[in-house]
Amino acid sequence: MGTLRRIALAYQIAIPHQERMTWGILAYARRHGPWQFAFGPEANPVSVHSLADWDGDGVIAMAESRSQLEVFRQLSCPVVNLSSAIRETGLPTVTSDNHAIGRLAAEHLLERGFQRFGYYGLTDVWYSQERQRGFVERIGQAGHPCDVLLTTSSLHADRPWLWDRSELEGWLGGLEHPVGVMAAHDYRARMVQEVCQRLELKLPDDVAVVGVNDDPVACESADPPLSSVRQEGQTIGAEAARLLDRLMAGTRVRERSLAIAPGPVHARKSTETLAINHPTLRKAVTIIHRQLDRRLGTDEVAKRCNVSRRWLERLFRVHLGMSPHDFIARERVGKAKELLERDPPLKLADIARRCGFNDARRLNIVFQRASGLSPRNYRATRATTDKETSVGDEPQN
Repeated sequence: MGTLRRIALAYQIAIPHQERMTWGILAYARRHGPWQFAFGPEANPVSVHSLADWDGDGVIAMAESRSQLEVFRQLSCPVVNLSSAIRETGLPTVTSDNHAIGRLAAEHLLERGFQRFGYYGLTDVWYSQERQRGFVERIGQAGHPCDVLLTTSSLHADRPWLWDRSELEGWLGGLEHPVGVMAAHDYRARMVQEVCQRLELKLPDDVAVVGVNDDPVACESADPPLSSVRQEGQTIGAEAARLLDRLMAGTRVRERSLAIAPGPVHARKSTETLAINHPTLRKAVTIIHRQLDRRLGTDEVAKRCNVSRRWLERLFRVHLGMSPHDFIARERVGKAKELLERDPPLKLADIARRCGFNDARRLNIVFQRASGLSPRNYRATRATTDKETSVGDEPQN
């Protein structure tokens, strides 16, 4: 057994996407420890300023302000930062690839046929700026404009949060619909939904909304349930622990900043729509959605729409960028993902039948081709991470 290392975790552990980071840290410690962790009393995070007199071996923290950075820089032990609120911290840092998060959200909305887009973000945190950059960049590459509304974070503001809602009402009311909107994180995305309901805008047909963090309470309690880009918290935590371990051993680290690719979009009802103006295409998509449990093919859809197969395929490619066959496969896989998350779990044969696959073997082939995971592995991955609850308006990132 090696030397015991004492590690302080200076961040909000109970917030779901940050709790996933903690599981990654703990998993690394179990394999490479022994590590002893310092937590705040009464489940509060370790106070950053209390670390000034601490004589431990290392710190994993979220640097959220310049005053916190000053404390971290004066510590005699190494510190690894998990936050991307500040662009240049001077600390070894492991975070999500926020630019990639923005692009992933854009892809999700583009796949649903939207041609008008909006981004709702924060001016004073770097992760929001990067997510905005990735989102607007990808939308621009598809040939579409993007409206942007930025406000200041509520974490360090003393203004009433209702001011943000008033500003948001004016912005959403002025957008042309249908529109796909990305928000900087899940709680801001919920604000978008709440304001849309006040304005009597239909969700998701008038406004489809996607957030970030895949916070289970924020997303599942939303009306409709919120689609969200998932951060790979366990990977971030494990890589942060690995980096800290090397620093505590005195190893020179060349790569002091790691950006971890995000997970997939967890699609829920808030983006379960297609922004389609063409009547024949809308009819074809409606037929497919209503009969996903049948072995429905392109020929049958074309026949029921009174058009040729060739014409239908051209219609799908022009408006949705894929063939009818690929669209049907995508929608079946999406339904399968929803069923795989059911509790108690359904048998794979039952899921295959409900999604129009011949059997579980065919489900496995198509699912793995689309998602990179087998249905069993997808279910196991989801089961290990949807936990607990969070509070507050503005999450740390």
